[in-house]
Amino acid sequence: MELSFGTVMTRAKRNSGCFIGLAFVFILAASTGCGRGGEAEENQISLDTIFSGSGTDSSIDTDGDGKNALILRANGAVADVGSINFSEVIETSIKDPAVPCITAEGVPGNIYELVQGHIALQVEESGDIITGEFISNNQCVPADSGDDAVIDFEGQWMVTGGTGRFVDASGTVNFSGSAKLLLSHATGRFVIATAHHSGIIEIH
Repeated sequence: MELSFGTVMTRAKRNSGCFIGLAFVFILAASTGCGRGGEAEENQISLDTIFSGSGTDSSIDTDGDGKNALILRANGAVADVGSINFSEVIETSIKDPAVPCITAEGVPGNIYELVQGHIALQVEESGDIITGEFISNNQCVPADSGDDAVIDFEGQWMVTGGTGRFVDASGTVNFSGSAKLLLSHATGRFVIATAHHSGIIEIH
């Protein structure tokens, strides 16, 4: 299985699953610029987000390799923006030919890379949505990925627009992190994870 998730750590790892019921801690600052007439207008969001949560495998397998995508849903408070509902679907597979790696804990493993992934952040008060597509998501998955195995990952996603205030939004967000397998079974996995996302979102 592959697991994906934007988070705070080094190395790349993947095992897909659904992250459900995440507890988010968001730090998001909205910066302002000046319009042509000198009036202040919001034109940027500086995203610096830390979150943690849990998830499990979905039934999505777009490349038919038997490794399912991760679906993540959560919400959290965001400074200057308000409560945010967060959704993510991401799928990875082992790099071919295999590329060895060493996790942050010093455990040997293999690199997993992105197959496909999408993300949506919805402002609860307004309903406005920021949409994005993953550019990369690399994971270092331990060779023995049983219970208590820790997967490190890092990558990047691109803002593709959205609705309302964010209809023409753009930008790039980096993420890195780690996830721990609490339950590993042939039929799926259950994990907890911690993540950090950072980047600038331009509002046009």
